[in-house]
Amino acid sequence: MARLLTLLLLTYLLTSCETVSQIDSALYEQIDKVSKEDTVTGVRSLNLKGDEGAYASGLATFNKIVVEVQKQGGLILTEDDPIYIRAKSIYDRVIAASHFRDAKDLKFAVIDDPMWQALAFGGGHVLVIKGLAEDTNDDELAYVLGHELAHNAAAHVSESESFMKMRSLLRKENREGYETVHTNVSEQEADRIGIIYSTLAGFDPKGSVSVWQKKSTNDPNRFSYFRTHPENGERAYFVRRQTNGTDEHLI
Repeated sequence: MARLLTLLLLTYLLTSCETVSQIDSALYEQIDKVSKEDTVTGVRSLNLKGDEGAYASGLATFNKIVVEVQKQGGLILTEDDPIYIRAKSIYDRVIAASHFRDAKDLKFAVIDDPMWQALAFGGGHVLVIKGLAEDTNDDELAYVLGHELAHNAAAHVSESESFMKMRSLLRKENREGYETVHTNVSEQEADRIGIIYSTLAGFDPKGSVSVWQKKSTNDPNRFSYFRTHPENGERAYFVRRQTNGTDEHLI
């Protein structure tokens, strides 16, 4: 009788373990659908897109902007243009040193416009504006590209969208300035990761300092944290501390 009871107990425990394992598996599957492990920090955070969704969304946005520029009579530099060749060469080096080094079919283009800007979309697709390429040296441009790619690697846009959407679903009030400060913190993180990417690619990390010094102003609101991006002079100060090995985290 005792042997029979023992057998029944073991059968129950094994069945229970199997059931618990199935439940765990199902839970993790659902968790993977609404969250993602941060490529950079390893921290799991709310993310409703995932890598494939971010790549597809980024590609769609990239193509939409290129088409819109051409519709308005703007030009996309050809691949034999010297400015394109230089920018693409720097991009390739930074990509190879980033978390996108194994990514396939990435899109890159340079828009013929004086604007001082670069844009990275989900998955590592990048648009550089000619004005930025002409106004920066190789080290500075490498850092800016690293900074933009860092937003992708850390899934900043997807995380922000997912977090704000979830707050809305939970009827949480998104107070004025909340999303702005959230973006500001993401910019600070991208600054630090951008330095790592460009340095690993063989560029001088001090390019991260000089590039912000070029755009620094005497804006009286420069130290306000109710802004999406830290003020350029302030960014130059903190990235200089990082490149000198005396980094003070702003977060």
